[in-house]
Amino acid sequence: MESVGEDPNLHANRSNSDVLSACSICLESVPKHRASTHEKCATMFCDSCLGAYIRLQITQGKWKLECANCNSLLTLDVIQRFLQEYPLLQEHFARLVTDARKDPLVKTCPNCCGRHRVKKDKTKRVTCEQCHFDWCFSCHAPWHKAMSCKDFKRGSKLFKEWTKDKTEGAINAQPCPKCRVFIQRLDGCDQMSCPRCRTTFCYLCGERIVYSKLLGGHWSIYSVLGCRYIYKPDRPVQRKVIRGFLLSMVITSLPILATIFVVVSPAYGVHQLHKYIRKH
Repeated sequence: MESVGEDPNLHANRSNSDVLSACSICLESVPKHRASTHEKCATMFCDSCLGAYIRLQITQGKWKLECANCNSLLTLDVIQRFLQEYPLLQEHFARLVTDARKDPLVKTCPNCCGRHRVKKDKTKRVTCEQCHFDWCFSCHAPWHKAMSCKDFKRGSKLFKEWTKDKTEGAINAQPCPKCRVFIQRLDGCDQMSCPRCRTTFCYLCGERIVYSKLLGGHWSIYSVLGCRYIYKPDRPVQRKVIRGFLLSMVITSLPILATIFVVVSPAYGVHQLHKYIRKH
């Protein structure tokens, strides 16, 4: 059995017993067949909590997962058991493990995270068997025919510098804040929609557009969520002070409005009831 760190320390209790045990995380009593016990520290976790704990650790970029109670490592088969219904996390975890081991002959596809092993470390071009994406095994970038890895990286750097340059007062391209795909605006307004992930963002500042009934939206001049380029773009300190002051005023007024509502509502209700009684 392949493990991430130590020998197996965790096993699942899959008996048909209905005996209840308390989970050390949520403290709920669950049947033993829906729980797992850590042999080293004898701590019991329900499958729901243990699965959530494992998935949280992976999303945080960890590949060596320790027991939630002690420092011993969970085995690879236990981790994969709780990732069966999460294929994206499975791919992410496989990439974390592969990259951490730093095997010179094994790397993951930059497009789909599929693992690839080559026979020689001098191999350059690799075609992913899963997504058919051509990429360079040396620099882990899309395949660059008739171009060295150094020249390709230099060209990528020049492209990023070009996107920041301004033409007729506007930058040449803006990356999507979610998927990082560069988008160039030819005409129209500053509100952009990424064709890849459908994220709505501002072409001026590159931030995702957020709207709140209480705080306003991205195009609100005095809102803390407003774009920094539509109100005092050359005076960031003054802009932040004014917007922060208005936000504090809104927050301060909330208890007052709530008090007025609590006081007025019963009186208004009594008034309406009195009118109803007089009519009938």
